[in-house]
Amino acid sequence: MKLIKLTLRNSSDVYININQIGHFYKNDTDSTEWNTRIGIIGPNDHWFKVKETPKEIIAMINKIENKRNGGRALLTD
Repeated sequence: MKLIKLTLRNSSDVYININQIGHFYKNDTDSTEWNTRIGIIGPNDHWFKVKETPKEIIAMINKIENKRNGGRALLTD
């Protein structure tokens, strides 16, 4: 299991398994409380509004994947 730590709107932490991320996209509203909506695939599909940007999430995933794949990142922004 490969986890990344993200911050919810209420400033609490949520740990997400990167293998269960179905989608994430940038907030296109005027809200300053969250930057990205991230969807999780599983028996009970769920989504979270988090403060990290898509670019930051990609960097976190790449950091994990670089270790696993010998320095070859899988995602680009």
